[in-house]
Formats: sequence, C-alpha cells, structure tokens
Amino acid sequence: MNKKLIILILACGLLWPGALRAAPVSVDGYAAAVNGDIITSGRVRDAMRPVETQIRQMYKGLELEEKLEEAYKKTLDTLIERQLILQEFKSLGRQVPENLVDARVSEILRNKFGNSVTDLMQTLEKDGMTIDEWRQQIKEQMILSFMRENAVESKVVILPRDVREAYESAPEKYRVPGQVEARMIMVQRGSTPSDLEIKRRQIEEIRRRLLRGDNFARLASEMSEGAKAAAGGYLGWIEPSSRRPELAEWLSVLAPGEISEVIETENGLYLLKVEALRDEYMEPFEKVRGDLEQEMVRKETERLYRRWMDRIKSKAFIKKY
Repeated sequence: MNKKLIILILACGLLWPGALRAAPVSVDGYAAAVNGDIITSGRVRDAMRPVETQIRQMYKGLELEEKLEEAYKKTLDTLIERQLILQEFKSLGRQVPENLVDARVSEILRNKFGNSVTDLMQTLEKDGMTIDEWRQQIKEQMILSFMRENAVESKVVILPRDVREAYESAPEKYRVPGQVEARMIMVQRGSTPSDLEIKRRQIEEIRRRLLRGDNFARLASEMSEGAKAAAGGYLGWIEPSSRRPELAEWLSVLAPGEISEVIETENGLYLLKVEALRDEYMEPFEKVRGDLEQEMVRKETERLYRRWMDRIKSKAFIKKY
C-alpha cells in the first residue's frame, strides 16, 4: 500500500473521535475457550447478527427460539474453528508480510470506499471498530484464506473420469420426465346440487362442441372459469404428475389432439386437451458436467476440510460454556 496513504489513515485515526480508542470492554459471558483464547458470547452474537435478522423475520414463538439457539451454536462452532486455524498458523511459525496486508487494505479502500479515508473512518466508527482492529481483521482473513487453500483447496482433485462415473451411476438424478403440452377448461361446481347439475350440462355441451370441431382455445377463453381462461386454457409443457390425480390420469393417456371426458373433482369440472407429447429423456452429460463437477468439488472440499479440522481439534483444548 502507498506509504503516504497509510500515514494518512493513521493521521485521520488520531484526529477522528474514538477511531484509535481502545474498544470498550463489555461485561460479557464466556462462550468458549480455545487453547486458552476466549470467545465471548457477545462476539458470537455480533457474528450471528445478519442471520439473526433473517430468522426473526421468518419465525415466531417457540420455533424462533429454537432457530436462534441453532444459529448461535453454529456461529460459535464457526468461531472456534476460525480460532483454531489462526492458532495453527501461529504454531507453524508463519507470518503475513506487512506489505501484503498494506496491499489488501489499499485494495479495500479503493474498491469499497473509493479511496475516501473519511468514508472509511465513518464506517469504522459506526461499526464500533478501531483502525487497528479493522487491519487485524483483514490480516486474519488473509491467514484463514491462505491456510484453507494450503490445507484443503489445493488438495482437491476431481478427474474427468470421476465426473463421468458420477453421472452414469445416478441416472435417476438426470432423468427428465415426459411432458405434455395441454389446455384446460374448468367450470365451478356451484354451491347447491341444482347448481352442479346445471354446470354438468354446461360442460357436457362444451365437450360436444369441441368434438364437432370448435376451437378449444376460443371456447376456453369464452367459457372457462379457471385461472388460465384468458390464455385459452393453455397450461404449457407440464409433467402429468404435477397435477391433481384425477387430471394426471387423463394427461398420461391422452394422445395429441384428443379431448378428455368430463373430469369431476371436489372443486370443479374439467376438460383437457393434449396438443403434443415430449418423451422422457436423460439430460446429456455435456449439459450437466459443469454443475456436477462443481458439486463434486464442493463435497470433496468439505470432506477434506472436516478431516483437517478433526486433526486440529484432536490436539486442542476446547471448552464451551
């Protein structure tokens, strides 16, 4: 990083109220001890704040409490593993060159704050963070990235034949069910038995007109009471099984151009027409290879990370409070 810029940041820190002041020590409980390093419950709550906001928007009552407790435990586990990695780095006698930290600080200042030291200082003050704490946070993130790359990501190897074997061993995963292109006319049952009889006669007359050659889409637009009436009853390409059983049965057996019998369900009376069929097929390997390889890389990365972390934990003293 430009030395003048470093000096400028430090100078602003000296002039900015509270920017270099030591962060106040809050009265806080211990969440965990990791080889003597303490993780406070306040630090856990701070780390889980973004997800806590989402949880509070999605859940209430007892379920909210359970989700918050689950998030707290996961966040604590993450912070413990973070601390273990930092300790592992230190035990190896390694150090992050200060010029690399300076370069990263400069990059963040340029990309996130438009080289505005004032904006940086305001953000730090809002977050209750000193310049030294911010710089240390950047350094620690660099350590975590380096250690993970060195111990895990650089060891992930997925061969082309592995991807092909994974594809061929899971045909159901890449099977695309057959589909039909269909239209539908639907009328409501009415609220009384006499209403139902009238509706039955109405839809039977619609079916007779269709069998005489009337246009299905036009009649659907004029007479259907379903949600797709304005679109001529067009359902698009659908899997028969995606519809209620009474309709799925007809969609599975109709040939293109055929019209169903009147189908009576608890909420309405239906007519279906299949316009085209699309057979079941397997997604080609070339289409899914990229996503499949990414999934395999993700799983292998997680496996190697867990193995690495288990090794570190096996020689560590960890106590949760």
